[in-house]
Amino acid sequence: MKNLVITGGNSDYFEYLVPFITSIRENDKLDNTIIVVCDNTIKGKWNKPGSFKKGGSFSLEQLEFFDKNKVEVVVFSKLLEENKFSTEIFDNIKTGHWAYPAKYIYCYFIANNYRDRVEKVAFFDADIYIQKDINKIFDLINGDQIYLNHEFSKIGDSSYMTDWIKFSKEHLMIKSLDIINIQDEFNICTGFFAGKIDVFLRDINFAVVISSNPILAFHSDQPLMNILVHVYNFPYIELGEELVHMAHIERKDTRFENNTFIVKEKIPTAIHYHGPLREWVKSIIVEDYDADNNQPSLLEKIKFRIKKNLP
Repeated sequence: MKNLVITGGNSDYFEYLVPFITSIRENDKLDNTIIVVCDNTIKGKWNKPGSFKKGGSFSLEQLEFFDKNKVEVVVFSKLLEENKFSTEIFDNIKTGHWAYPAKYIYCYFIANNYRDRVEKVAFFDADIYIQKDINKIFDLINGDQIYLNHEFSKIGDSSYMTDWIKFSKEHLMIKSLDIINIQDEFNICTGFFAGKIDVFLRDINFAVVISSNPILAFHSDQPLMNILVHVYNFPYIELGEELVHMAHIERKDTRFENNTFIVKEKIPTAIHYHGPLREWVKSIIVEDYDADNNQPSLLEKIKFRIKKNLP
């Protein structure tokens, strides 16, 4: 049976989807991978309600790229309608990122549609680059728990996590959680999670139930998974070094030679190139990418510094 890769994005994220999809197709030696992209646009701020766009966002030219690479595109709003999933929850979502609230929901519905056709399922953020046979990752997924991977950063060093704590700590249920004691734990990054199809559906459905509960307010997938793992000891299996998060990797520890990214003298199957090295990686893997015109402005850098140093 084949394996299923799910990712999310929209027309604004197309520059990431192209190298992600291309890298899978070039590194699937068994031609064994089905790819599904969920076209979803959700925007919001931690202290303001979120909103999601109905309908698709991709242009005809972008859809032609997906078709050429045998990628199924699923429109999020249509997926909700087909599964009779209420959209009321999205009216009050607190989120710092457009993709987070919907991730577990669309992963469950998409994986369930392929339940009888695939053996294993993996969600990847689109800013992940596959540089070796992707089947090496799927070959590791044999246990009866969900597979996750942590970053090299601690929860207390993650601006996304600390922002979530800041805007959620006054919540009824958040008060009872011992957030302080987990800030020195490694941050679980939900840019990747995977499992055998039945395990994936079981654990992601559990996350959907929790994230759909207005009392808990764990709408964002990364805080939710860190709470489950570090507070409630939710069982999982660490994927290991085949997928490396580069958010806290220094440039001196990374090089590119022979069409391969080498990180700390190791060659991972995949790299998650968020963080300071993002522009350097994009300049290599994105065709006709102009790094100079894609750098953050001085004002954006100052705002980031201020935000990072806020208590």
